[in-house]
Amino acid sequence: MNTKAPNRIDIQKLESYWICYQDYKKELSKASKDEMKSVYYKNLQTLVKAIEQLYEMFDEELRTIINMRYWDKSTACHEWINVADELYMSVQRVLRKQNYIINCLANRIGYIPM
Repeated sequence: MNTKAPNRIDIQKLESYWICYQDYKKELSKASKDEMKSVYYKNLQTLVKAIEQLYEMFDEELRTIINMRYWDKSTACHEWINVADELYMSVQRVLRKQNYIINCLANRIGYIPM
């Protein structure tokens, strides 16, 4: 488990993994058997599997945050205030939950903060 908390750049990178999840799945589905043996595709498989496992493990509030903030393509980006309003909680509480989501992914994939 990482003892150092992710910094702003790390958080942006880890958030991008959630945002690009569907793209990663498509890329994996189109890869050949030989390509799947490469380090890149093995890492991509690990990332996709980690995201799927975490999503299944998370409660409804955490899933709502993920859906609204990272996966809902109907709007450019749901602001934290919109997510908080949907969940009937403060923005600060939503941000704490977002930090939990990010830290869970970092730990699951063995991400080492900068």
